Amino acid sequence: MHIVLLVDPTNGESAIQNQSIHDISVDAYVVSSESDSLDAAGWVSFEADGQGDWLENLNVGSSVLGESNIVGSRMLGAAGQPIDIGTVFDFDAGGVQQDLQFLYHIADGQTMQAVVEYGLPPIDAIDGDYDGDRMVDVTDLNLVLFNGILPAVRFPRSGPSTSQLVTLGSTSSMTCSSIGV
Repeated sequence: MHIVLLVDPTNGESAIQNQSIHDISVDAYVVSSESDSLDAAGWVSFEADGQGDWLENLNVGSSVLGESNIVGSRMLGAAGQPIDIGTVFDFDAGGVQQDLQFLYHIADGQTMQAVVEYGLPPIDAIDGDYDGDRMVDVTDLNLVLFNGILPAVRFPRSGPSTSQLVTLGSTSSMTCSSIGV
């Protein structure tokens, strides 16, 4: 899973983006800064934006802001558009450091640490990059094999122009001969 907090260090504008190829339901998030580099007054929370049952945390300030939804969640679509959360980064205050941290809670119960990107444009998801590191490698294969991610994969058959679509995990026992390899 790969949710990113995008921050423009020149004006403080910030957005949350799901850069993975999977939809992710989020029911809480927190942005923090050890150097007090947050601008709570510029923050546009999901609650303030009218997004259902979201509630801002009580301890919002220059070191932490966040909100949660105890009765629902917000779906962040796969490779979705950035969701504007206002001017979260206090870009013009003295002593500002690029030390933001972003945690989010997935509706299934996991808390994840997100990447914070300063000044980088949103990126498109890469097919097969299940860990969100912008590379397709053995780690992605391990996620498929050991964690039940079930993508559709094309395996070549007898000739270069033919293929058979196989969904991994769709059969209880699959051998190379059963798929024509």
